[in-house]
Amino acid sequence: SKLLATIPGGDNALRCRMDKLLAEVGAAAKQPFGAAAAGANGESGVHLETLIATNRELNKKIVELTQGSAQCEAINGQLQAQLATCRLQLHQSHRQSQVDLEQMAMRHQAQMQQAHQQYKQHHSQLQNHLQHERQALMHSQAAQQGALQRVASDV
Repeated sequence: SKLLATIPGGDNALRCRMDKLLAEVGAAAKQPFGAAAAGANGESGVHLETLIATNRELNKKIVELTQGSAQCEAINGQLQAQLATCRLQLHQSHRQSQVDLEQMAMRHQAQMQQAHQQYKQHHSQLQNHLQHERQALMHSQAAQQGALQRVASDV
């Protein structure tokens, strides 16, 4: 009513209408939001209920998507762990293969050295045997020539 007093030339009908609107606004302000909107305008209440239902559905979808995302993150974590395990096993397998290859090369080298030593020893034994045979042959030939010379001098 103080507002109405400030309106110049305000008539009684205008004042009644303004008093009625102020009373509705005051009453609506004292009610909960949804009830005030439904009371002021039936369509706004229906629209508000639709928004609330849509909001609930969207919140459900957000929860579902959050759960799905968490599951994907968990699966991703598991796959990352499996990948790390596979990489570790691959590295260990590669290292073991290198160790095995080095050991095999060392065994092969040792076998080659042993075979070479055996060859040298066998060759040396053959050389000694041949030398001994040659000396025996030369001694035999010398004995045969001496015997021939004696037989020839006796004749």
